[in-house]
Amino acid sequence: MKLKLHPSTKHAFTAIDSSQGFTSLKHLYTYLKNNLGPIPIPNFAQLLKLSEKEALAFATQKGELNSEGNLVGLLGLSITPTNHKLVINHQDFYTWCAADTLIFPALLNVSAFIKSTDPINGEAIEIAIETDEITHISPAETYISWVAQVDENDIRCSMCNRVHFFSSEKTARQWHTTNQDARIFSVEKYYSTDLLLINT
Repeated sequence: MKLKLHPSTKHAFTAIDSSQGFTSLKHLYTYLKNNLGPIPIPNFAQLLKLSEKEALAFATQKGELNSEGNLVGLLGLSITPTNHKLVINHQDFYTWCAADTLIFPALLNVSAFIKSTDPINGEAIEIAIETDEITHISPAETYISWVAQVDENDIRCSMCNRVHFFSSEKTARQWHTTNQDARIFSVEKYYSTDLLLINT
């Protein structure tokens, strides 16, 4: 199969003001793939050309710090294991939510292989993406949940922790019974539909 990412979705993410971090996300990915470890805040500051104080504030608000105070994730891309693995050039990365795995390959201009599990029945889910084109989905009926209303001060809890893959419409609807404010879509529909329509 070949399923193209809707152009407006990629544009919506890449057009976000750099203060929201998507320029920084590319810097983070480049650093992580070359260094394979947490980023000390002084190094992060150099990447973004910020003071250490500014870098720490940004990392604290939009990122993920380990117990040593080093950056291990930012805006959804992480090296800390989650339920959503994103394999890029044989390196394992992780994302905060299912949707990130679908969008980040296009933002980073890479091909990737996604490994996740259905939170209801534990069934494995695998998706192959060539930059902005899905080439394989297993199971074929895979669904995704989506939350349009987001608390900008706590994106991870208000949205990311509730955006999952499901191995079937049945398990997606089962999850939805206790998450009525969320929406569910087939991955094919979510990926190929205008994001503005998804959010309405």
